[in-house]
Amino acid sequence: MNSEHPCVECGQTTRNPKFCGSACSAKHNNKASPKRRPEGACAECGSAVATRKRYCDRCAPAVAERERKTREGVITLRTPTGSAEVKVPQISVHKTIVFEGCRFGGNRCGEFVEVLLGLLRSRPEYVTEQDARRYTGLLHDFKCYSISKTDWQTNKKRREDVNDLTLDKLEYGLHSWIESWFGEHHHPLMSSYALDAAEFALAHAHGAHEYVDDRDHPPWQIPAMFPESIVNAPGRRHPSLSDPSFKRDITQQIKGTLAVVNVPPRARCTNVRSGATAFDAGANLVFNIERCHLSSGFYDGADLLAVDDAEPLMYLPKHFRFYGQVYAAHEDGTRPVSAIPFWTEQQTLRMPEVDRRVGLRFEVPVPWITHVWHRSTQTDKFERLPVPEWLHG
Repeated sequence: MNSEHPCVECGQTTRNPKFCGSACSAKHNNKASPKRRPEGACAECGSAVATRKRYCDRCAPAVAERERKTREGVITLRTPTGSAEVKVPQISVHKTIVFEGCRFGGNRCGEFVEVLLGLLRSRPEYVTEQDARRYTGLLHDFKCYSISKTDWQTNKKRREDVNDLTLDKLEYGLHSWIESWFGEHHHPLMSSYALDAAEFALAHAHGAHEYVDDRDHPPWQIPAMFPESIVNAPGRRHPSLSDPSFKRDITQQIKGTLAVVNVPPRARCTNVRSGATAFDAGANLVFNIERCHLSSGFYDGADLLAVDDAEPLMYLPKHFRFYGQVYAAHEDGTRPVSAIPFWTEQQTLRMPEVDRRVGLRFEVPVPWITHVWHRSTQTDKFERLPVPEWLHG
C-alpha cells in the first residue's frame, strides 16, 4: 500500500507517486518542458516572460514596492548614520522663457511708447522684422494722437494728448485711438491693424504669458512694465478692448469685405483633415471676411490652415487673423481641397450676393491680405483698395 506524501506541484498530501491529480501533473510538465517558449521580455531584467506580462515573477514584487514608494513620496536617503526612508512632498518644477526688456520707471503714456519704440528697434525674437516696422509706425501715430473730450459742465470741447496721459489711462487712450480709424474715409482694415498694435502695447504694459504649439517647447512670457498697482487694479479683469459692444464695432468695420489673400514665400495652406497642401506660396485667394480674432465664435472651425515657416516659434501676434471663407466654384465638400476649383477674383466680383457659393472656412493671417474690394452700399461698384504699403513693413 502506497504511503502518503506531498504533491510535487502543490504540496497537497496524496498517495499517487508524484502528483495529486492530472491538473498538477500538467502544470509541472508545462513548466519543465513548455510546448511554446515565452515570447516577451521582462521590462526590468530582460528574462523571458509571457507577452501578457510586463515583469517576471522575480521582479514584479520589487517593482510594485518601488511604485508604491514613488506614489506615496517615499525616498531613500544616505545619511551619516546609514540609509533611511523619508516621506517628502512632491513639488513640480516648470520651465518658462522670460523676455526681460528695459525697466520702465516713467509715469506718462508718451514715455511708455518711447520705450516700446526702442524695444522694437532691437527687434525681439517674438515679432518678425515686418511686424516691428508696422508696430513702430502705428505706435508713433498713437503717441501723436489727441483725444477730443467734451466737458460735461461747460459743454465745451477740449483735446487731451496721449503723450500726457497717465499710465492708468493707457487703455482709454488706445480705445479712442482705434475708434478714430472707424468710418468710410479710412481703409477698412485700419482699425484692425490699430487693434493689433494696441494688443502689442498692452502685452508689455500688463505682461503676457504665451504657449507654443510644440508641446516639448516651454511656455514663454513678457513681464509687466507697469507697476503692480495698475496691473492688478480693480476693473483690469474686464478691459475695455474686450467689451462686447467694442468687438461688435470692430467686426462691423470688416464684415462682408472681400479681400485678396496672397500666400507669402515659405507659407502654404493645408487641409485641416488630411494635412495635404491645398495652396502653395504665391497663390491668390478670394476671401470673404466675417470677423476678427476678438469675436470668433466658440464653434468656429476651419477647413484650411495657414502655415508660415517664417513665423518664429514664439510669436506674439499669432492671433492677428480674420475668420471667413474662401469662395469655391463647387459646393461638393466631398472632393479633396486641392481638387476644388476656386473662383477667380473677377468671377467673384461678378457674382450677385445671392449666388455666391458657400466656401471653405479659413482663418487667414491679416498680413497675407494684399488688397480689398470695397463698396459703401450694395448698389455701388467695387473699389480696389490696396493695403497701405507701410503696413506691410
